[in-house]
Amino acid sequence: MDRIRKSGTNYPRARLRSFGRDAERPVVNPKRHATNVHAVLSALLGFSIAILSPNNSPALGEIGAWYFDTLKQSQVWINLEPQGSEPGANPVRLNITVSFAGRSLEQAPGDVELRAESITGTFPLTIRQPVFRIALDSGAPLDFTGPGRTFQFVSRCPECAADTLIVRVPFKVVRDAAASRTVVVEALGFSTRMKPADITALRRFVETVGKGVAVR
Repeated sequence: MDRIRKSGTNYPRARLRSFGRDAERPVVNPKRHATNVHAVLSALLGFSIAILSPNNSPALGEIGAWYFDTLKQSQVWINLEPQGSEPGANPVRLNITVSFAGRSLEQAPGDVELRAESITGTFPLTIRQPVFRIALDSGAPLDFTGPGRTFQFVSRCPECAADTLIVRVPFKVVRDAAASRTVVVEALGFSTRMKPADITALRRFVETVGKGVAVR
């Protein structure tokens, strides 16, 4: 699958589409159901890794999976939309992506990519800031953009202001978030909180990739 370049950053075309309106509509998607069935059958049959069918346009809260021929790489991801603290539309969409060479990963991923993207049209007067933090039930907040941290702060179009933060974190961070009862996300100048459905979806994602995964 080809890639497109925007503002000096390469984005997989399928990944960009996963952030679009298709991801917001709770439509019935045969690919999504095939993905879930394969994962469940893998667990029931005692397979050590989950087997996912390709799905490059998952609904919000569902698992996407795709093999990129040109990259010789697979990606498995989920999009979440935590509840904003201010009245109105939710301002930020989160994407959690596991990438690996080939079609299968035989163990838990070492790290994942976290992406916080401002949702187009929400709070247009709020300047997006390069801030990305997560607070769980216990422990100090995790600051992904503090001093000494490596991150990307990019825009989705040449004429747009920066509105997307990208960081790489250990898989344990996502596993801990999935096990937490509350997950508060501060990103791009907004404060949000994962809804119970978001945490449930994140747990399903962690369970799916936590012992290895294949895209076939």
